Amino acid sequence: MQILVYILAALMLLGIELAYIPIARRNRWSTERNRRADNHPVTVVGGGIIFYVGMVIWNVATGLVYGDNMPSANFIVGLTMLAACSFADDLMQLKVWIRLVVQTVATIFLGFQCIGFGVPLWLWPLYLLCTVGFINAYNFMDGINGITAAYSMVTLGTFMYLNQYVMHFVSGSMIMIALISVVIFAFFNFRRRAIVFAGDVGSICMGFIVATLVIDYIVTTGDYLGFIFVIVYGVDTFLTVFRRLAEGENIFMPHRKHIYQLLCHVWKVGQLKVAVGYALLQGAISAVYIMLPAHGHDRAVDVSVTGIVLVAAYFVIMMASESRRRHIQLMYESRRRRHGKRRRRK
Repeated sequence: MQILVYILAALMLLGIELAYIPIARRNRWSTERNRRADNHPVTVVGGGIIFYVGMVIWNVATGLVYGDNMPSANFIVGLTMLAACSFADDLMQLKVWIRLVVQTVATIFLGFQCIGFGVPLWLWPLYLLCTVGFINAYNFMDGINGITAAYSMVTLGTFMYLNQYVMHFVSGSMIMIALISVVIFAFFNFRRRAIVFAGDVGSICMGFIVATLVIDYIVTTGDYLGFIFVIVYGVDTFLTVFRRLAEGENIFMPHRKHIYQLLCHVWKVGQLKVAVGYALLQGAISAVYIMLPAHGHDRAVDVSVTGIVLVAAYFVIMMASESRRRHIQLMYESRRRRHGKRRRRK
């Protein structure tokens, strides 16, 4: 029965994506209207709407097949709020405070489902700060072709393995349908010239889905180091935001200071290669963490070492990129001066 549900869900999601593309083109829901520094100018935005639709299909199927969809009610309410707000933001650029208010309320709904009312009151501000920050981090990292699709496939695959072979902490069908929606999106996005981009609606919704899995895993297993399964995104985003704040920049404005952006624009590494690199790095870190013995071994030390290595790699790449950028600029200025001298001689 589950296999049939998955097949029907895949067909429905593929049909919705195929129908969305011409509608978006007709209404100019593209990067011509929402200009973003790293995107091809005619690519459709908002294709990640199928991440939300996939979760709605899962919720309905859960109720129809198993007769129980109440446990996911708060999750779906929060996800619906985010999808509506983010899709509107893709089309008309909402104010930052509106997005943050909606994200906070959606995260509160998620908290009611995942952690309930039994936690100390002082933990709620920390929970809201971390979860809203992570959701936005997922959005910030969606800047090149394939990175959201590749990273999400690895992350969802990791949680599917944990749920199946380590400890059951969430509905397996939820992860499966989310993974199906990402694979379908990747068909249109994971290419040199993408047909669609996830948009805020896609990256925000996927960030919310992954955040749900991380929180459910931590609450169920008691493994507070579960954030290691998204540590690559976390380190890149945190350090980039900290750097931009230190430089007095508006962190919600477009920029090219994430490591993946430096690799693409300064070092001229292909976007898909960078996307696969991020996904493989996260997959390798997650695999090593899973294989480490749970008892008789200090996992906190391993996570700390991993974080230190990633931070060091961040600063090495950042400083090397700044040096390379200055070198290129000096070469360009020198060439321009030589060209100016030749013109004056003539």
